[in-house]
Amino acid sequence: MADIGKCNTLTVVRGSTPGVYLDGGDHGEILLPNRYVPRRVATGDRIEVFVYRDSEDRLVASTETPRATVGDVAVLKVVSVNPKIGAFLDWGLAKDLLLPFREQSSPVQVGQAVAVRIYLDEKSERIVASMKLERDGTGERPKRGIDSRPEPAGYRRVAPLAEQIVESLKRNRGRLDLDDHSSPEAIREAFRASKKAFKQALGALYKARRIRFSKPGIELLT
Repeated sequence: MADIGKCNTLTVVRGSTPGVYLDGGDHGEILLPNRYVPRRVATGDRIEVFVYRDSEDRLVASTETPRATVGDVAVLKVVSVNPKIGAFLDWGLAKDLLLPFREQSSPVQVGQAVAVRIYLDEKSERIVASMKLERDGTGERPKRGIDSRPEPAGYRRVAPLAEQIVESLKRNRGRLDLDDHSSPEAIREAFRASKKAFKQALGALYKARRIRFSKPGIELLT
């Protein structure tokens, strides 16, 4: 069965005017629109796709890969704010990712980079984001025996620290000599942050495809 909000390898079952339909298991047939269909695809071929719901609440597939999938924590940029439902984040797909007002720990603005956890809402089966990183996406606390609570100097500082790193990269022509192997003293002098928090911020930026490691140092990706 296809997993919503994840990358899946699905089988082509038939062609159609709008695209090809893939076998989604219990979800039925899932449309892969023409603009994503590779050349010379035939019934029985297997294609790696990302499955999500479109603006009309239909399950669709895409060969584009988002910057993060369900279960991931990533730093994403706010591209718009709807006063009725919440903010929308750029996660690398044509349809932006919703960050509902109820999942915002503080108000966000267009252009701001925010650290979010991506989860699948069990009732609507929609993929949404939450700034409440300690939650598991179902509204419950982590299960006993699994300690996923954020470390105060870490996750709570990921978003602002990641933004500081990006701004510093922009001021330095897209490159910094610091990386996850730099000394704690050098990191604290540059960003007034612990090495652990700095590494978490770098990890979030790397997963969001905003930086790359140049060994040594980091570079900003456009």
